[in-house]
Amino acid sequence: DSLQQPGRLVDGTPLDYAYGLFIDRYRSVRRVSHSGGWAGYHAMSMRFPDQRMAVYLTCNAGDANTQTLAEGVADAVLGSTLGPSDAELLRDSLRTPARQVVAPLEGLWWDATVGRLLRVTLSDSVATLGGALGGRQRRLMQLPDGRFIQVPVTPRAPRYRTDRATGQLLMESPSGPGVRLTRVPEAETLTAARLA
Repeated sequence: DSLQQPGRLVDGTPLDYAYGLFIDRYRSVRRVSHSGGWAGYHAMSMRFPDQRMAVYLTCNAGDANTQTLAEGVADAVLGSTLGPSDAELLRDSLRTPARQVVAPLEGLWWDATVGRLLRVTLSDSVATLGGALGGRQRRLMQLPDGRFIQVPVTPRAPRYRTDRATGQLLMESPSGPGVRLTRVPEAETLTAARLA
């Protein structure tokens, strides 16, 4: 019971994280879950207590999105007992922004909280976000309030917006405080003359 008791911030803001498990709702049904990963492996434990159904995944691929895979299994098994997906609810709200709107997002961003480098690339007016050294790329779509969200949409998908005052990219979490990403310059292209 304690593992499933959600916490609160000191100001009273509720969290979806308990004493070791995430407690939230997926497509209107109660979910208890936690992912894991290490050196080329990813795992997911996802339970739907009211439906007496659970999905456990282990993958020996560093780029495996175990949350999306487990949710796909839940969609197939639970079917009509689930409500509409977040993607369906947001479908009419999401839009492809104009190029000038997403242009400030383009480039390399440093996340000092976990020591990772992210890259936002732009093709026409479509922005994608991913690791600077490769891996999964996620399309960014614009919400009605001007922020951006990763697609496919998940309950814990962060929202992104630029802070015009600082030039930082704000990654806002639905369940807690956000993270400020700092723009970093692209690496210099080393020509033969420059190497010499």
